[in-house]
Amino acid sequence: MKSILKILVVLAAVLNATTVVAQDAVAPGPAFEKRKQVYDYLVKAKQAGVGTTPYEKALAEIESDVKAGKSEGEISKRLSSLTSSLAQQVKNFKAMKAAPPAYQSVRPTGSMSGSSGGHGDVKPPMGGGVASGRRANTGEMEAYMVTLVNKHRKDAGLGSLSQDSTLSTIARGHAADMIKRKFFDHVNPSGEDPRARARAGGYSGWVRENIAYTIYSLPGSVLVEMADKDLMNSPGHRKNILDDTGQSVGIGIVYDAKGGISVCQLFSP
Repeated sequence: MKSILKILVVLAAVLNATTVVAQDAVAPGPAFEKRKQVYDYLVKAKQAGVGTTPYEKALAEIESDVKAGKSEGEISKRLSSLTSSLAQQVKNFKAMKAAPPAYQSVRPTGSMSGSSGGHGDVKPPMGGGVASGRRANTGEMEAYMVTLVNKHRKDAGLGSLSQDSTLSTIARGHAADMIKRKFFDHVNPSGEDPRARARAGGYSGWVRENIAYTIYSLPGSVLVEMADKDLMNSPGHRKNILDDTGQSVGIGIVYDAKGGISVCQLFSP
């Protein structure tokens, strides 16, 4: 519970939030006050422009568990995971808003079909591990992230996803747009959600989307691993990665002006 309080304090500082207790938003039960605080911070984050849809869904699932009679220990564990991932999302958003409007989009130079089923140890396809390593191109980084996604799926007993070039192009466009127009959300300033953007890009099927942003100028493999870790630590994003109906994925990665990366993952169906 102390870890939850610490993260809530961080969120309050980042968002300059004050408690605006929502009436009837949460059900009586375990960790009642902490759930009210998380709800309030979600409201503040959304008002500030942070993409909160996965976290709203996660909180709704926690509320369902409360009504189902789950123990305080189980509820507190779920809350800790939710608040930790929300704090990271807010941090990413603040970093992106502070970034300069210019950006550099590095076109892939290698094959976009090189995905792995995740067998054995995952090796980065580029040099890295120290800040002096060479700057990887985004094609390598996207392929590496597909490898990590499929390793997570293999570890969960799920099949690998194939890399879809159309979804990759659409994802890359959203990753670049977030940097260019300085927003961090699943809905762009023009009001287009993932499905609308997919249709505009020539993909008619249903899609699920994850987004991430890193602010550090480090070798490409390290940045990909940082984004992957953040996504897997977030309940909603992890659920997209490990969805048992998934068949294909498109990943777009774009550098910002400072050497960080904007990431968009599109899963189908």
